[in-house]
Amino acid sequence: MTTTGIQGFIWDDVSPINYDRKKEKWPRTQTLKLLHEVNSAAFVAPVDVYKRNEDRIGDKPYLYLLDKISALDVDWPEDFELAEFVANSRLA
Repeated sequence: MTTTGIQGFIWDDVSPINYDRKKEKWPRTQTLKLLHEVNSAAFVAPVDVYKRNEDRIGDKPYLYLLDKISALDVDWPEDFELAEFVANSRLA
């Protein structure tokens, strides 16, 4: 399964989920625990895993980390604009 690494200040609706503000209000982002965002670029598993789990993620997925540019996910119009900009700048 391919993922994009996230090392930033990640919050749910009310509080941070990847750091403790009681210990340190603003830790260095470089030292925060790396979180993985599934980017749906690739899932590879034997057919029996798909059938048994009724899912494309197996019991012990290997998380293959892609760089942010390669893993750019296009879900919204502004994502497309960013992807178009990146593609055009790489061709120049």
